[in-house]
Amino acid sequence: MTHAPEIASRPRKLAALAGLLVLWAALALPAAAQTARDPGPNGFEMRCHFATACREAAPCEATDVTAAVSGRIGGLGASVVLARADLSLSDGRVETIGTLSGPGSGPGPGPRPGGTLFLQGGAGAKRHYMALSGPAARYTVHSAEGPVSTTYIGTCE
Repeated sequence: MTHAPEIASRPRKLAALAGLLVLWAALALPAAAQTARDPGPNGFEMRCHFATACREAAPCEATDVTAAVSGRIGGLGASVVLARADLSLSDGRVETIGTLSGPGSGPGPGPRPGGTLFLQGGAGAKRHYMALSGPAARYTVHSAEGPVSTTYIGTCE
């Protein structure tokens, strides 16, 4: 009988996982639609410019890195808004998933002022993390080789 609570909670966990998978599928867009100019309902597009790069164990320095961020948001409820986005960088594209929270996370298209968007993604030996709050942006790349990380500081609009 000590296993009954664990067994009883399993259907709820599976239902929650199924719900997340359904939302992920709903947020997914065909590749052609993601590169279109109009992001559509609940879509967003931003251009980011990073003027400072801080490498692990080294002083920060000036840089000139740009990124395009495009994606969609969708809610699981009043306080849970998920995001799926592509980061387009000079060395390729990174698929990410994350959350939108705070005052800008209500209904309507894209992140809005007051909300904070957290994205993470990557494959292989690199992971990418982006935090956007208002125009302020932080983008960090973690590499298993080393290991080493670089954080870029800038803005998105």
